[in-house]
Amino acid sequence: MRSSSAVSAVPASAKIPDREGVVAVLPDPQTLDRVLGIFRDLQIGDELHVEATPDAALRRMREGAVPRVLLLDLSDSPAPIAVLSAARTVGGGELKIVALGNVNDVGLYRDLTAAGASDYLVKPVSREALAAAVEREGGAPGSPGGGLGQVIVFTGSRSGYRSSVGGAG
Repeated sequence: MRSSSAVSAVPASAKIPDREGVVAVLPDPQTLDRVLGIFRDLQIGDELHVEATPDAALRRMREGAVPRVLLLDLSDSPAPIAVLSAARTVGGGELKIVALGNVNDVGLYRDLTAAGASDYLVKPVSREALAAAVEREGGAPGSPGGGLGQVIVFTGSRSGYRSSVGGAG
């Protein structure tokens, strides 16, 4: 049994600031235009900050910007898993990372989600897929808020077999 003294309060200075806005690393002008258009059309309330490189986005987060979502185009990255892992390390478990790329491959999807991506979208990004990925709750798979939620199961059984042996039933 836990005593109440074993539970420690988090000091105010260690509190995680509220996450807001979207930081996007979209070096491809066509994808950038498409994402900007989708944000404008859907009137997504988040402020969009565009960075030229993953390093610039990580530097922005280290300096105190705490986005709710990181859109990360990994199409031209020679080491997409390393970039994604660095983003997860800097952004923490509550950061939603939506990776973008050109390859439609379930193996790549699994590798990226194992490395910390919340979702992976194939370019050109559809309006519906981007809206769903940005608005969906949850951060890293396995982090609080990143799972499927609480599951409650009730099971029971009752015999439905009736024997009519030995006479009329």
